[in-house]
Amino acid sequence: MLCSKYISFSFLLFSLFLHAVNCADPLYHFCFSQENYTANSPYGKELGDRCPHKKGAIIWYDNCLLKYSNIHFFGEIDNKNKFYLWNVQDVENPTSFNPKVKDLLIRLSNKAYANPKFYATGDLKLDSSSKLYGWAQCTRDLSGLDCKKCLETAISELPNC
Repeated sequence: MLCSKYISFSFLLFSLFLHAVNCADPLYHFCFSQENYTANSPYGKELGDRCPHKKGAIIWYDNCLLKYSNIHFFGEIDNKNKFYLWNVQDVENPTSFNPKVKDLLIRLSNKAYANPKFYATGDLKLDSSSKLYGWAQCTRDLSGLDCKKCLETAISELPNC
């Protein structure tokens, strides 16, 4: 009986999570396959409208990423499908700010790849009145070393303003 209640509760939480994700606007999506699928295939969902009949697609939400493909990708670093978000507000001194961003992200990436959940957050005091907040995360299908490599690649791509 307890197992049945646990499964029902888990299903309810999963359903609420899916509802929240489906109602949120995606941050970005990308259709990366030139191959098409036929009707009644396992591909689709939200991406079915955005990438009609494509066998490979990825979509990012605030707290979720969904990717499907007819090519095996589990446990592989994906350096092709990416997008960038940035804050359009100016900083007073970009010459000193940019290295601080990089330092914080390096520190967080070192924590994230060593964490079993591949996740780390943190902050860095910029001056007496402001803080810089950061977050590093990998998909959990990667190995620890691949997570570290992926985060290092992402950090190395930070633009030099």
